Amino acid sequence: MIDTQNTENIPEDAPAIPAVGGDSGSVPVGEQIRDLRKAKKMTITELAEQIGRSVGYVSQVERNISPVPIDRLKEFSEALGVQITWFFQGGATGPEDERDFIVRR
Repeated sequence: MIDTQNTENIPEDAPAIPAVGGDSGSVPVGEQIRDLRKAKKMTITELAEQIGRSVGYVSQVERNISPVPIDRLKEFSEALGVQITWFFQGGATGPEDERDFIVRR
């Protein structure tokens, strides 16, 4: 099993995650990040500051222009207050304290 909490040993050239989930109906991770950020009433500037990245980078991620390496996904998850697995499970099936963050499209 992969330890999603420890990203120290992940190589810099590790594959990025363009979308999560296993089916053709998967929502790209950038859209999930944007929707969760908006659900938490956080600005793109606030999110960028929390993860130590530029507003431009966050914008590109949210628009699915820039891929998201797993270590960056961990940064996003911490800043947004969810476990990294939230992006793989969806809000409704995640840990109980994260189930209130259901993002509707």
